[in-house]
Amino acid sequence: MPRDSGSIACVDDGKTFSFVPDMNLGAYDCLTLFAELVSGPGGGDAAGIYVYGAEWFVEWPNVLLRSITSFDDTKNEELTGYAEYWEVITIGSSAGDCCGAVRFDLDTYFATTSSWLFDWGQTTIRVGLELGASLGVRASLTIDAGGLKSFCFGINVAW
Repeated sequence: MPRDSGSIACVDDGKTFSFVPDMNLGAYDCLTLFAELVSGPGGGDAAGIYVYGAEWFVEWPNVLLRSITSFDDTKNEELTGYAEYWEVITIGSSAGDCCGAVRFDLDTYFATTSSWLFDWGQTTIRVGLELGASLGVRASLTIDAGGLKSFCFGINVAW
């Protein structure tokens, strides 16, 4: 069926309708809504659409800014990676030159049970440095309201 089209078919016991949408949001394609169909009585018909989250992102050369928000506590883990956090804001950056590449990511999570400013719950910082094809170094640090939650350090050597 062609895009942005629909059809109605008559069958023995009624009519059926199908529609194939094609959305081109142009400059606004940086927004994703997470949704599911809500079943009607009896489970056969769709009664509506339930929007349970949204993702907004902007990408420039070497920089990413992203926000994922859950509107439903039961979907937090699916969207943010953690059941206790309803939102994650990510800032990422990468750069490379003749000697290697550097990657930096910062994830900040927010929880409704937090007593901190803006419901802050946790921040994770990741840094990676690739020194050519055979040596890489990476580190990550996670802090939450209780202080240092984790620190990881790794070296990758290939030959």
